[in-house]
Amino acid sequence: MQWWRHGYDVRTEPIQKLKVTGRRLYAPAPPLITEVSNVAGSKPSMMVGMNFPTLGCWEITGRYEEDELAFVVWVEK
Repeated sequence: MQWWRHGYDVRTEPIQKLKVTGRRLYAPAPPLITEVSNVAGSKPSMMVGMNFPTLGCWEITGRYEEDELAFVVWVEK
């Protein structure tokens, strides 16, 4: 999943401030595994790989400094 934030610059921020977490809704599950990396291009962004340990409904939250974005996804085969 690709994330972008106004003012983000890969040259001045080699280690991303973006933290992405996830929790499964309605049932217990092992934690979501995420990995953030930089993407160069016309608009530098942060690419986040997510490994969902179980199927179901997940709430994903991204935090960057004082900003936060959360959304819900349904994971199935």
